[in-house]
Parts: sequence; C-alpha cells; structure tokens
Amino acid sequence: MSGKTAYVNGQKITGNMPNLTGIRNATGTARWPNGDLAVYPERGYQKGGAGDGEIRVTTAQLQAACGDLAPQNIVSGASIFGVTGTAIVGRRFASGIAIGNAAGRIDVAGLAFTPTYVILEAADSIYAYRNIYRRDSIFPNLNHSVIVMYIPSGTIGMERPTYSVTISGGSFYFAYDRFAGLTVGWVAIE
Repeated sequence: MSGKTAYVNGQKITGNMPNLTGIRNATGTARWPNGDLAVYPERGYQKGGAGDGEIRVTTAQLQAACGDLAPQNIVSGASIFGVTGTAIVGRRFASGIAIGNAAGRIDVAGLAFTPTYVILEAADSIYAYRNIYRRDSIFPNLNHSVIVMYIPSGTIGMERPTYSVTISGGSFYFAYDRFAGLTVGWVAIE
C-alpha cells in the first residue's frame, strides 16, 4: 500500500499502490466476444462493495463498448442507461376535425410524418360521406381514392368525384365540393 514499508530480500521498500476509496470511475470499457461487458477499474487496492469500491461506467463508455446503444435503436419513450429512445415502431397516425371552406377544401399541416392513407368522413342533411385515399409509394402518380355516400336509411352509392388532393411532407389538403361548410373528421396514417 502507498506509504507502507516492508522488507523484501533484506531491503526496506516503501509501497506505492494507491488505496482507492469511495465510488470509482472506470478507466475504460470493452466487450467480450460473447457480448458481455468488460470494465477496466483504476489500478490500486479497493475494499469493494456498495459505496466503497463501486465502479461507475458512463453512458459514453457504454456507447463506446456497444455502438448500438443509440437513440434511433431504442423505442421512443424508453430510456436505457441514460439514452432516451427515438425509434418509432409501426405506423404513426394522427386524427382531427376540420371545416370545409366554401370550395370544400380542408387543410391539415404539422404532421410528424407523410401520410400514406387519409380517411375523411362528413355528413350533410341527406348523405354521409366517407373518403378513403391511398398514396401509392411505388408509383407516386397512381394515387387511389373513392368516395362512398350513403343515406341514413342504408342505401349506399359510390362516386368518383372531381376532387383534388395533395400530400407533401407533414401536410395534406383535400378539396371536394360536397365538403363545403361541413365538419370533416380525418385520420392520417403513415
């Protein structure tokens, strides 16, 4: 131990091994071939045990040992060893209500994703309308939409109306003259 003396082969020596106390910091980390974590403690004597010999490994050291410990690899809302996840699992969606303007157009912006599917529903005094729109990701110019109209008595009709729709980034607009002044419920799915 540092400061202690002893005799070795008749010679008096003074020790230089530090006496480590309290929580210690790891000097490095690595991974064993089987994936286990290797922690390199400071050189010296330490008693060991809780509060006197614990080895602190920082988040940066863990990330150096395991590069996959990154926000994009952890589910959003979860935290692993101080790294908060940002990964989105599955398709995101959003929903809301909009009022059709005089031309029947509704505008939705501020979505955190680009919709692939948009479903719109509205009703007037005669009909209820449901529009289902799908943006084709393989052939972007071949987008599909149909409007289903039905009377509360149960009669169903379908039409391929004149409408316009644009999806761009986190927004979309949909214009259909029958939506003028109507409250339109919408759901957008990534």
